[in-house]
Amino acid sequence: MTAMIGKILKIVLIGIAVVLGVALVLFMYDEQIMGFYLVFGVVGVGFFLVAMQILSLIQREGQQDD
Repeated sequence: MTAMIGKILKIVLIGIAVVLGVALVLFMYDEQIMGFYLVFGVVGVGFFLVAMQILSLIQREGQQDD
């Protein structure tokens, strides 16, 4: 289970890094306030997705134990 969580975290962190890079490029060409909200929105969604993946893995492991 820990190996699977590690793989998921790596994939999600790479995705977050790519999206943050794109957000920063857009930030340079857009208004400052809009880019600020864009970066925080992307980070928030990324953390939410990580939490949901971890919780679904924990739930699957719990069902397999029964």
